[in-house]
Amino acid sequence: MEIRSMKLEELEEVLDLAVAAFNNAALYRYIEPGEAERAAFLRAFFRQRFVNGFGYNQIDLAVEEGKIIGAAVWQPPEPAGFQREIRLSAQEAMREIAPETLRRLGIFFAAMQAGHERNPPPPVWVLTPIFIDPAFQGRGVGSRLIKKQLPLMDQSGIPCTLYAQEPVNVEIYRRYGFRVTGEDRVGDSGVVSYAMARPVGG
Repeated sequence: MEIRSMKLEELEEVLDLAVAAFNNAALYRYIEPGEAERAAFLRAFFRQRFVNGFGYNQIDLAVEEGKIIGAAVWQPPEPAGFQREIRLSAQEAMREIAPETLRRLGIFFAAMQAGHERNPPPPVWVLTPIFIDPAFQGRGVGSRLIKKQLPLMDQSGIPCTLYAQEPVNVEIYRRYGFRVTGEDRVGDSGVVSYAMARPVGG
C-alpha cells in the first residue's frame, strides 16, 4: 500500500470514494434521507471541500494496485474564524440542495461548532475527514493514513483536533492519542458528534 498526496486530476475518483464511504453513515442518512439525493449531496459537499482546500489542505491517499482505497484531509493550523468560513462556503456551494437538507446540515454544523469551542483554540491541525473504501475497512488503511501524519504534527509543536460521529472511530482515534473533549447530539438524529483533541506527542 502506498500513501501519497492527492493530485487534482484524481478528484472525481476521490469523490466516488467519499460517496461510497459515507452513503450509509447515520449522520448523512439523517441529513439527506433520500438515497439518490444523498449521493448527489455528498458529491456536492465534498467537491466543494476538496476544491476549496486544494493546494492548502494536505490530502493524503492510500493507494493499492493503482486503486484509491482511502483518503485523509488534514487542515493545517489557521487563525481563529477559519472554521466558520469553511462552514459558510460549504453551504454557498450547494445552492441546488433542498432547503430541508441544508437545514439539517446546519444542525450538524452547530453540533460541531459546540465541540469546536471545547477543543484547543487555534492554531491547531484538524483531521477533516478520513474515509476508507468499504471493501477495505478493517484492514489498517486508516491507521496508515493517520500514522503518516503524526510525526509532522509533533514536530510542529501544535495539537490536532477532529470530530467523529461513529463510536467505533472514536476508539480508533484513541489509539493514536486523541481524547474526547465533548459530546454533542446532532438534533433528533440519534447521532452524537464527538469532539476530540490530541496534544503534542499524544
